Amino acid sequence: MQKTRLLVLVILMAGHYACRSQEPFSPVAYVNPMIGTGGHGHTFPGACVPFGMVQLSPDTRLDGWDGCSAYHNSDSVIYGFSHTHLNGTGCSDYGDILFMPVTGEVTLPGYGFASPFKKSGEMATPGYYRVLLEKYQISAELTATARCGMHRYTYTAAGQAGIVLDLKHRDKVLESGLKIVGPDEIEGFRISQAWATRQMVYFVAKFSQPIASYSIESADKILKNVTEAGGDNLRAIFHFTTKYGQPVLVKVGISAVSIEGARRNLEAELKSWDSIKPEKKRLLFGTGNWER
Repeated sequence: MQKTRLLVLVILMAGHYACRSQEPFSPVAYVNPMIGTGGHGHTFPGACVPFGMVQLSPDTRLDGWDGCSAYHNSDSVIYGFSHTHLNGTGCSDYGDILFMPVTGEVTLPGYGFASPFKKSGEMATPGYYRVLLEKYQISAELTATARCGMHRYTYTAAGQAGIVLDLKHRDKVLESGLKIVGPDEIEGFRISQAWATRQMVYFVAKFSQPIASYSIESADKILKNVTEAGGDNLRAIFHFTTKYGQPVLVKVGISAVSIEGARRNLEAELKSWDSIKPEKKRLLFGTGNWER
């Protein structure tokens, strides 16, 4: 009897100390954003917070029923990273305000800036997405708050960093506009038609480095000596001077109401570049801050 009591006591003590040594249980650790991205799931793997306005995710499919979320697990080319996506629907929409990091000379008409990627170079956890763009050898990392997206692009080639902005992407564009408002800031809007007949998205984007040079195209024609443009077919490329391995960060606030609303959202949720730390790879839902 004494031996039995002693054995039970030892087992209970061992269990007590084992539980104390473990980290607190977190259901988030069991979430796999890749679930549903294959077959007819119509989901996306990118970064978002619950009920957030921003769903920052890679776009790998431009049309078709299995392209409703703009991503499919069987695809091998990324066209860029847009800020709005549908999840699990049977109809296509969104894909607004697409950014794509590039190096060297690229042509903006069409999707000549798209890049292959491998599933082995891709990672998705709640609030965080990462992929290696094979064409440029750029590591792209994404995270999001409720109304803002944060990009971190790490370039392996010095002095050739570029970022494409595509306002024509996916849906039928009714109207769009772009304006360079500072050495490191742009703003604009896009009104499109798909499932929603008149969807309005306004944005303000800030770069972590000054824009060294840029090119704006409207209707596939380069506009010279302009800082502002409008139309239904707008694209631009922004160049930055970087060192080997140096990242360029982009933070983007969006609004369905106005450019000023997008700017207020950016100031409220991503006021400083330290508001989010992508290297931690896990977002505290609803706070806009990475776990420290």
